[in-house]
Amino acid sequence: MPKLTSQGSIVNVVKKPPKHCKEIKRIIGRGPNIKYAMNNIRNFAADLKGDTLYIQRGEKLVGVNTFVGGNTHSVYGIVYHCKMKN
Repeated sequence: MPKLTSQGSIVNVVKKPPKHCKEIKRIIGRGPNIKYAMNNIRNFAADLKGDTLYIQRGEKLVGVNTFVGGNTHSVYGIVYHCKMKN
């Protein structure tokens, strides 16, 4: 399981699209369970220099993991840059 990086851990996860922020990119996090997928998407958001992540939706796909025939969880979100520098 990918560990949440120090940068990924400071990405703010929100339930509504933030106002007055710059959209960076729409991304997907995937993994064999929801925690893995969330760590994956938060780390990816941090790699893109985002500070806020709006989670649009998540889904569990049964029997589609091509490596072991198990489940795959996907989390869809949008990365934003919201913090303003003084």
